[in-house]
Amino acid sequence: MTTTTETPTGFSVRRSRIASVSLGLVAVALVAAAFGLVLAGGTYEALPGIADPGPLVTWGAPTLRVLTDLAAIATVGLLLSATILAPSGKDGTLSRTGRQDAVRAVWAAGVWALLKTKQNFFIYTSPIN
Repeated sequence: MTTTTETPTGFSVRRSRIASVSLGLVAVALVAAAFGLVLAGGTYEALPGIADPGPLVTWGAPTLRVLTDLAAIATVGLLLSATILAPSGKDGTLSRTGRQDAVRAVWAAGVWALLKTKQNFFIYTSPIN
């Protein structure tokens, strides 16, 4: 199901298209991180004298780092959109678009916090970091 939203300029934007482009960019970032791990030799390799954390930690920590950075970028971008890019309402308050962006920023910040918590667990599990 696709829904359209009218923007202040009169153009209609399909939410499903925005979501699919966003998911595509996340997939590209994850593939680039995996390619960088393989190319740089940071993949699953046991080092002599150091306990092996396993492939889940070896691959999970960089993957969570990419996802955490994307959530942080989304949070900051949505907050900037709500405060600077969205037209202001009466008496300098947030407009309807600004309030929607602020709510989305709250959700993105929650995802950011959850991903960072998981990332910290993976980093502390790895004996190398």
